[in-house]
Amino acid sequence: MRKSELSFLGDLSDEDRLFINRIFDIAGYAKEKYTPRFSHFLDTRQRFLAEKALLSECVDNFKFFGGYDEAQRVMLGVFPDYEEPDNNKFPITPITISYRLEDKLSHRDFLGSFMALNIKRDTVGDIIVSDGRCCAFLDSKICRAVLGEITKIGRVGVRVKEGFDGNVVSKQSFTPITGTVSSLRLDCIISLALGISREKSALLIKNTGVSIDYRLVTSPSVQIVEGSIFSVRGYGKFKFDRICGFTRKNRVTVIINKYD
Repeated sequence: MRKSELSFLGDLSDEDRLFINRIFDIAGYAKEKYTPRFSHFLDTRQRFLAEKALLSECVDNFKFFGGYDEAQRVMLGVFPDYEEPDNNKFPITPITISYRLEDKLSHRDFLGSFMALNIKRDTVGDIIVSDGRCCAFLDSKICRAVLGEITKIGRVGVRVKEGFDGNVVSKQSFTPITGTVSSLRLDCIISLALGISREKSALLIKNTGVSIDYRLVTSPSVQIVEGSIFSVRGYGKFKFDRICGFTRKNRVTVIINKYD
């Protein structure tokens, strides 16, 4: 780690520490070269780590942007002290992919097609799927390859053009998961969210960790509260929406929303 130990961020993996050092390198470049410097696309935990790390070193002339206001995956832009952070400077290009309404495609289908072009995951931002249309936000460096190469997603013929439809971007959909848990311990909530046993969820938390409100947690006994956003690597992103009540056996009825 550089100047500060960042112990307030909790348990940091070696991967986290390397990431934070790259963030410091971005900030150092922007300051020394007097020019904006941008990261690749960050997930919500990386955004949290980047923001806290920069503020701990009194770096405050930065901005996160993912191509639209509600973006989940964003780039970090660090700007020279004399320059106001500007969304238009970010190297992000949106594209719209159109296909027949009767063809049903998922987020995984589109991401898989991008990865088949040997495109790195961190060069792809949000992918928002609607009926017959998909909006994706890409690092501008890879946009030309996508525009020139993709004519099908799986077996479905598609048309790809630069730009995006704001009506598609404004939609964020969830799949609700309703059930009962014995308590609000993290292993109980993860068990319900993933549809696995409590024993397996506890092992997953210990071995892999769960990001809760962008903080990595490895203890199954941590209590989770309403409104918390949590991510499980390989399983997706969730929001603990609310407590609905209690059963006669004093189990807690809850709703968890899984981001589509």
